[in-house]
Amino acid sequence: MPPSIFRFVWSFSRGQQVRVLLLTVISFPFLYVSFEVPKRIINDAIGGGDGARSFFGLDMDQVTYLWVLCGIFLALMLINGGFKYAINVYRGVIAERMLRRLRYMLIERILRFPLPHFRSVSQGQTVAMISQESEPLGGFFGDALALPAFQGGILLTILTFMFMQDPVLGAAAIALYPIQVWLIPKLQRKVNALNKERVRTLRHMSDRIGETVSGVADIRVNNTERYELAGFSSILHHIYFIRFDIYKYKFLIKFLNNFFSQVTPFFFYAIGGYLVIRGDLSIGALVAVLAAYKDIYGPWKELLRYYQTMEDARVRYGVLIEQFAPDGMLPTTRTLAPPGASGVSASESGATSAPAPSMPTSRSRLSLTAGVVETDDGTRPVDGATLSLTLNQHVALLGHTGSGRPELAQVLAGLLPLSRGQLTLDGQPLGALPPAVMGRWVAYVDQDSYLRAGTLGEALHYGLKRAPADGAGAVREGRDRREAEMSGNAVERDDGPWSGGEGDDGESDDPLAARARRVLARVSLEDDVIAFGLRAVIDPADRPDLTEALLEARARFARDLEAAGLGDRVERFDPARYNHSASVAENLVFGITRGAGGPGGSGPGGPLAAHPAFGQALRAVDLWDEFLDIGLSLAQRMVELFRDLPPGHEFFDRFGFFDAAALDDHRRILRQAKAKGAASLSEADQDTLRGLTLALTPARHRLGLIGESLQARIVAARSTVQATLAEAAGADGIQVHGLDPERYNPAATVRVNVLFGRVAVDRPDGEERVREVLTRVLEAQDLTGPLIDLGLDTDIGIAGRRLSGSQRQKLLVARALMKRPGLLVLSGATGALDSGAREALARGARDEMAGRALVWADSEPPDPAMTFDHVWRVSGGKVVSTPSDEVEAETEVKAPSPDEAAAPPSDDKETSAIAREAAILKRLAFFAGLDLSTLKLLAFASARVVYRDGEVVMRQDEPGDVAYVIIEGTAQVVLEVGGDETIIAERGPGDLVGELALLCEAPRTATVRAKGTLEVLRISGEVFVRLIEDNTQVGAVLTRTIAKRLETVMRQMGQGARK
Repeated sequence: MPPSIFRFVWSFSRGQQVRVLLLTVISFPFLYVSFEVPKRIINDAIGGGDGARSFFGLDMDQVTYLWVLCGIFLALMLINGGFKYAINVYRGVIAERMLRRLRYMLIERILRFPLPHFRSVSQGQTVAMISQESEPLGGFFGDALALPAFQGGILLTILTFMFMQDPVLGAAAIALYPIQVWLIPKLQRKVNALNKERVRTLRHMSDRIGETVSGVADIRVNNTERYELAGFSSILHHIYFIRFDIYKYKFLIKFLNNFFSQVTPFFFYAIGGYLVIRGDLSIGALVAVLAAYKDIYGPWKELLRYYQTMEDARVRYGVLIEQFAPDGMLPTTRTLAPPGASGVSASESGATSAPAPSMPTSRSRLSLTAGVVETDDGTRPVDGATLSLTLNQHVALLGHTGSGRPELAQVLAGLLPLSRGQLTLDGQPLGALPPAVMGRWVAYVDQDSYLRAGTLGEALHYGLKRAPADGAGAVREGRDRREAEMSGNAVERDDGPWSGGEGDDGESDDPLAARARRVLARVSLEDDVIAFGLRAVIDPADRPDLTEALLEARARFARDLEAAGLGDRVERFDPARYNHSASVAENLVFGITRGAGGPGGSGPGGPLAAHPAFGQALRAVDLWDEFLDIGLSLAQRMVELFRDLPPGHEFFDRFGFFDAAALDDHRRILRQAKAKGAASLSEADQDTLRGLTLALTPARHRLGLIGESLQARIVAARSTVQATLAEAAGADGIQVHGLDPERYNPAATVRVNVLFGRVAVDRPDGEERVREVLTRVLEAQDLTGPLIDLGLDTDIGIAGRRLSGSQRQKLLVARALMKRPGLLVLSGATGALDSGAREALARGARDEMAGRALVWADSEPPDPAMTFDHVWRVSGGKVVSTPSDEVEAETEVKAPSPDEAAAPPSDDKETSAIAREAAILKRLAFFAGLDLSTLKLLAFASARVVYRDGEVVMRQDEPGDVAYVIIEGTAQVVLEVGGDETIIAERGPGDLVGELALLCEAPRTATVRAKGTLEVLRISGEVFVRLIEDNTQVGAVLTRTIAKRLETVMRQMGQGARK
């Protein structure tokens, strides 16, 4: 980038600046004549007597002459206004083009920053500099040459006119200009220096705010709030006095400018009046000079403002150049940023005419010799590392985070340059490969790898968007292309077709769709994508063939479910029965609402509850007041359950009826209802409470608020509600799509349409067993492919936040595999996965990378039994070779059998199932450290499941991630040895089984099955751990419990050894 702002302007807008300058020069004669005409009107047309006048050879009387001159004056006004309009618009066009070019160049430079530089640069500052601090430069780019030329030309034209009328008046007009030209810049330099200091201080404050937000937990735990506030007070104090000084100098400049502009008319009246009295100056000339001086202040003021803007722009541009030119920037190449597109010269780009190296092959060898990476502070995360591998080998690079292993992985991927040593490919420096080859050949994934906002499919194919594809729509056309070229921007369309290079757009033996499905299966993400597709909502009018196939799948699913003896796992929609696994809203309208925000509004059911037609229907079936009372009870219980959770806690989304922001609002509603009654609430508050009722699902929430009699009334009210809503169909944006077993519902998800019901949440393994049958049906109906396509259209959110941590990591690995790299480096890329998922992903990646190089860089191998061609351990930045068969995995201590200690639950005055379950949990030593409100939340977040006689609750040696508390019935604990079963214990109400699965990944040590009807509370390990993180005092209790278990096991082992 040019070092000065004027060189930047001249380099990239020379032709445009010349055109606006020519237009400016052409406008000056018209401006001069516009000052001359008023003088002629006063002296000749008005004050010249009654005789005839001659105008360009035409004779006319006095009045006609006056009208002609006035018409000319009006025409000149329009012409001068037109010139100003055209010049100002064109200046604006230049400004925006140059600002667009500058931002593009800055963003392009960010892409070339060395990776270590991102550790020392603030993301917030970088964003602010490109989006906000560059904004004022845009105005200056258009004014840089045009404004001083235009306003200076106007000033010179007016002064010329004044001197033509009388030299003395002309001299009086400019008498004070030398003082202003000398004094104002000096004061302005003071203001510029203060502004620069203000910007630096504001950036420091931004960093401090960011640190405070990130470390707010540490601030609270150390009680350093007052210390932090004192620091901010100091910064604000400094900013205050900087701004105070700026105001002093700024308004002093304004005072001087106003004084100089007002004192000049004094000379005009004094000197001009004296000359008119003496007869040396006509009254018309004096009036014309005064009128001209009135216009001279505008351009002079604009020139002074231009100087201030120029100094500010010069400082801003210098700061941008300094911040966006760090040491060690990667060279610009034609592939990354062509000179014509990025506005950089060929010399700066570093492009050469040497032919590009060919693509590495599986026989190529990558070698690192005495590699050293030294940071700015002198530390060496990589210090003398040496290794070599052939590009068809799979190797492991093992070491903890501080060993230098992550940095070494980045070196091998070509992301981190060496300070010393060599990284070569077949004897040639790896850095000699152009980005086009490196981008095609190398893939790298670590825990910091990023997912852009967009769909899952866009994220999966991101690695294949390295160059625009041939064909229509790849580049901009017409006006869009011209503007992109004039602004030095890329002409390619980001929404057009892109190609990953030869072979990456799919081949006859490996089309992209088939590759995507294979890669998703390799990383165990295919089932998740199908699940996303099942959650999609499609319109039968857009996909008639697919919806017809889904209706066929619905019929087959119902048959296969019954044939498998699993008919009770799905509560099908029946117009004559209440569906306990569906919401009250779905049961009442017996359909899916569209355009009402689902069943809810300020709460989950607000829009539907607030709809006039729905309210009319509720009153007609006598449910209006009853739903309000139920909503009030539900709000009270939700506030009680969630009162101790911090804002933003995931439980609000997973288990609550409203988010944390609405918690205080519901508290307010409850206080008012308690004090003045529910009838005193506003209509909006009442709609919110009824909305809670509409979102209630009896089988899931187990709050005892929807009894059998009410369920029967809701079923009976369906016809009235449907008829009332049908009359209002389309009104106020609401539309209800009824549930018809013979038709596809366009408002329901694909899954709901196929199941035509809800999975029964109170049946054991209901979700898993239903998923198995559904998967078989979809495969038999050949619907897996279309569902994957639907799933790939899922919006993953910013940074993939709508995905779970494990899904994000799987997607990142899948993205890397999609481009079929010659070298894949996985550096701690599976930290969010459990051991089984990590092993499966590693095996899938190795299968996909067969015949190509893979580097597994992590603290341990994915599986002790997995062998690699080389295993290197990294310690102190150095590489130590280790035979593969010497790599040992840490052993796990198997979970012991649960204690037999829980006492039966006592009677509880509360009728709520949640309260009874919480009372049972309270008596268990394992949960002794949790208070009652937390136990209620744990019970609410768990599922109540019923097993029939002989059904298996959990099986020996299977991985465990849930525990069970027996509510009613008896469970047998069975030990399986060599195919023989031995019943070693029985568990009854109040007993806890499988509890170690709540804390660690441990295989089941025994099988547990139902003896008769068994009702249990199924507690998720993920939910329990999340609660423990928010209740740290429980840690000591759990530690003592586990220690006691371990002591018991060790004692039993010792006794067995002595025997």
